[in-house]
Amino acid sequence: QDDALLYYRSSDGGETWEINGVVIDGLGANYYPGISSLKYSWAQPVGNTIAFTFGFDEFDGLVFKSIDNGDTWQKIVVYDSPFDPMNVPSDIETYGCGDGTSAIALDSQGKAHVAFGRMLRSRASNTWYYSPLGSEGIIYWNESMPPLDSAVVSSYTLENLSAAGNLVGYITPDTVSLSISNDQPDYGVGLTSQPQLSIMNDNEIILVYSAVAPECMLDGVYYRHLYSARTFDGGATWSAPCSLNNDIEFSYSECVYPAVAPIYDGGHLYVLCQEDFTPGTGTGFGLGEENYLTFLSVI
Repeated sequence: QDDALLYYRSSDGGETWEINGVVIDGLGANYYPGISSLKYSWAQPVGNTIAFTFGFDEFDGLVFKSIDNGDTWQKIVVYDSPFDPMNVPSDIETYGCGDGTSAIALDSQGKAHVAFGRMLRSRASNTWYYSPLGSEGIIYWNESMPPLDSAVVSSYTLENLSAAGNLVGYITPDTVSLSISNDQPDYGVGLTSQPQLSIMNDNEIILVYSAVAPECMLDGVYYRHLYSARTFDGGATWSAPCSLNNDIEFSYSECVYPAVAPIYDGGHLYVLCQEDFTPGTGTGFGLGEENYLTFLSVI
């Protein structure tokens, strides 16, 4: 298998490794020809319960969970793709799936909560195509919910996700009249993407993600800002998203790649992001400006 995903475990601070380079069942050569990118994310452990996400791209979105500190693993399907990575059709009509970004948190009972970005993909003549400028939606799932499929994720509407309680992040304000230029930087992900989760012991969960900000534009393209949503009942209901960059100092700031402290202390939410002053990576504007790591302490 090319670029296998390997699991290691040390119980003495790295002096010795009792698990050394193991391929977890469900991730080996019988399931994937190769692990081509870093499409996984770890949860903060709860006791001996550990878990991580994997995939959430054109194929399945999975959680691998262990209740014995990694001795044995359970494979949990979050998003059930209609396509097998070992036998992919040469042509596929547009369908809804993940954009390759995901986050996971374990609540006080060890229950897994997952968020991932939505993407529209298709395939023609053995080549994958994706529609980052036509894809939005941060999707939420927990272990009390059934697996999602491409019908729920959908290639044309967010209503199915909303009706099932799975749509927790979207572009704000209302995007009915939002016009996206073909020059809009996409980062290879959807218009709403890069989710992060922070959790309290009482199962209050906060989602943070990056999305285009319709009120902030430069030369015909939108900046991206950070947004958050919150649940106080373990994921049953969620607040509407709100901007974390609504201060005037962020009017001309591109804020992406959020990293959130996995434990929320009830007072401040701690967020780190990458910031610069033009949308995208800078290449579209012929600029090679510096990026900044910006720390936010949100009350």
